[in-house]
Amino acid sequence: AKPTQDAGPAAAAGMAGHRAAHRGTTILILGIVGLVCCFFAAIPAIIMANEDLRKMDQGLMNQDGRSLTSAGKVIGIVALILNALAILGNIFFMFVGLVANQPGF
Repeated sequence: AKPTQDAGPAAAAGMAGHRAAHRGTTILILGIVGLVCCFFAAIPAIIMANEDLRKMDQGLMNQDGRSLTSAGKVIGIVALILNALAILGNIFFMFVGLVANQPGF
C-alpha cells in the first residue's frame, strides 16, 4: 500500500491520512455496459469519473483507482459517440427510405 500524504484540503478539513475509496471498478463496468448494450449507462460513468478524478487531483480520494476511472471515462465517451453516430445513421437511412418511396423518384 502506498503511504498517504497529509497535505492539501484533506488535512485542512481534519481528515489527515484519510482518503475516500475510489469507484474505478464501478465506473469501468458502467462504461463497458454503456458500450455493449445500454448506452444510457455511459452517462453516469462519465459524470462519476469526472467527479472522482477531480477529487483525486485534490487529494481527497485514493489515487489507486485513477487508471480504472480514466479507462471507464474514455469507454463511456466512446459509447456515447458511437451510439450518437448510430442514431444519426438510422435517422439518415429512414429519411432516404421515405424519399425513395415517393412517387416519381
